[in-house]
Amino acid sequence: MGIPVMDPEAAIGLTTSDGAKVLGGTLGESYRVVIDHGTNSTTYYQTELLSLAIREARKLIESGLDASQVELFGRSPVTGLWYSIGGTGHLDMKRDFTKLEVGKPFPGPVPKAEGVHMELWDNSLNVLIQKPGLGRDKLRAFKKGLKRYAYLESNTPAPIAYWIFDFADPHGAVGCNFNARVVILEYLRTYLDTSDGIKNVVCFYLLDGQILKAMRLVGLDPEAVSLFHETINKQLETNYSQTDYDGYLAALGDYTVQELFQKGKAFHQRK
Repeated sequence: MGIPVMDPEAAIGLTTSDGAKVLGGTLGESYRVVIDHGTNSTTYYQTELLSLAIREARKLIESGLDASQVELFGRSPVTGLWYSIGGTGHLDMKRDFTKLEVGKPFPGPVPKAEGVHMELWDNSLNVLIQKPGLGRDKLRAFKKGLKRYAYLESNTPAPIAYWIFDFADPHGAVGCNFNARVVILEYLRTYLDTSDGIKNVVCFYLLDGQILKAMRLVGLDPEAVSLFHETINKQLETNYSQTDYDGYLAALGDYTVQELFQKGKAFHQRK
């Protein structure tokens, strides 16, 4: 999801998730739209509102500019450092939920390979489970619902938020991580705001390629979500690079999903 939180100068020469190189650019107050011209880059637009930055980025693309040249940056209010929101793949993070229909193509980007992705859309926590060649047995198991789940915060310099969701066999348990440093800050602020209560709902989407095969809405234990909030705040307050994060995340790969479940705090799903 783009370049990790860092000073923009440190980002020069790196390639974003959409293939564009960050070659420079001036600082903005909160959000900026940077155009990569191939040999240099310019800051096209600066604003305090992400919605306006997205609007201007869309205008550039609609005017004929190659989408790979457009990059969005934001500045963390906690660290003061800049991070890449990403290129055009992140301009439509608010999915059109009116187009969600089982058996039809999912209305947005999906994981290309088998795996699990946790994403925050606006104030909604979502888990995309990609299962290419999904069989009927695993589909039926998913539809039976979530049995239990566990939450784990890694004891590493770059804290990793890790969830394990255990469905009926043969679907089984799946694990996913969450790095708040690559999430749009407006979404995080809304999600972390508990003035109207903890937002404890998560929606699971089971995918076979681009096709949505099933979905489930689950209410998580508020205690589990509170632990998750604590890790998110630690991530925002801790200075680490994406390379650091990926290294610590890879170390978790030495454990099986069930072993990670045992390391975390377990919760049984209420019926």
